[in-house]
Amino acid sequence: MSSTFTLKAAVVALGSVGCLLSTSVAQAGPLGYSLTGETHYTAGCGAGTATIGTCGGPDTGWLSITNTGLSAFSGTATLSGVAPAQTINLTIVGTLNPGESWVFNAGPESSNQGGFNKQGGALPDLGLLFSMSGMIDGGALGASIYDSNIHSGVFATNPFGESLDNYVLQGGDSFGRDTGDAFEEAQAAGRFVWSANANAVPEPASLALVLGALAAAGAVRRQRRT
Repeated sequence: MSSTFTLKAAVVALGSVGCLLSTSVAQAGPLGYSLTGETHYTAGCGAGTATIGTCGGPDTGWLSITNTGLSAFSGTATLSGVAPAQTINLTIVGTLNPGESWVFNAGPESSNQGGFNKQGGALPDLGLLFSMSGMIDGGALGASIYDSNIHSGVFATNPFGESLDNYVLQGGDSFGRDTGDAFEEAQAAGRFVWSANANAVPEPASLALVLGALAAAGAVRRQRRT
């Protein structure tokens, strides 16, 4: 049975008011920003300053974005994707202050939906797409990344013979096949960083290598204007 989840949450700020990997930043201010994302697959669901989506049944993938910098982000963050058995569209609108995190739960069991944002044929899935759009550090921020581009640096061979350190949100398989609860929950967390530092790259080192190859091919576009 297919299902569709379309949720939108507004966050009341406390304190100050405020595929492809693509980022665009304009008019960076003096404070410096850093946004750190993580992908997990656990029983239940994740928890943050604001949370949205459906918890695991019994487990599911979830993404957190944490403000690890000095500047508040104000705008919209969305986790979205279409799978054969489910459509996900989770949006949080508000202000993400330093130290706070937003969590997007892709339940009830994101590994059982057949894989998100398929490319067709023998091509692997793009995976769920996470994007942010708004203002930070005195300028505009637009950034997006697919689950397929979020790496943990810890490779594991799934029951279908794929050795991967990505696709955490859909259970660790590039075609959305069900890898089983034990494998899914044992995955290391994926991680990426969007930073005001022009030299900053997503972690771990394996992801930096992947992005370097994409940049050489012209597939990654990053712009920062002061």
